[in-house]
Amino acid sequence: MNAEMSDVFQNIRILAAAGAAAIYHHGTQTDRFWLEDRIEDVHDYLKCMRDAGVQVGLGTHTPEVIEYVEEKGWDVDFYMTCFYNINRKRRQSALVSGSTASPTEEFLPEDPRRMCRVIQQTEKMCLAFKILGAFRLCSSQKEVEAA
Repeated sequence: MNAEMSDVFQNIRILAAAGAAAIYHHGTQTDRFWLEDRIEDVHDYLKCMRDAGVQVGLGTHTPEVIEYVEEKGWDVDFYMTCFYNINRKRRQSALVSGSTASPTEEFLPEDPRRMCRVIQQTEKMCLAFKILGAFRLCSSQKEVEAA
């Protein structure tokens, strides 16, 4: 981990002091903590964001994370909700790792419907993304229209 990334709490405070209106916890990291049974660590980061005076967001690829957070009543203003759950097992985002997509990544057709149900059940703002599976599901016009 880079030295400037080693203290997440300090990074949050620096971003807020620089004028950030909102900060969200990255979905790949959220999901990693979820799979490692460390989701309460994410809650601590979100509390730090709120204490810093910014809008608080939580990113995830996993609908169950949102259900858990809603059930527990965490203080969150918005969700970043991925249409595809590519974190069924521990992995790193290609953006984070610098590698290309793994051949084991699955983009299941039921994933968007599942995430949409969770989005509709919350009163919080949801920013949905990767509707085309990070461009992996748009090799034809038919696939784009289906999305």
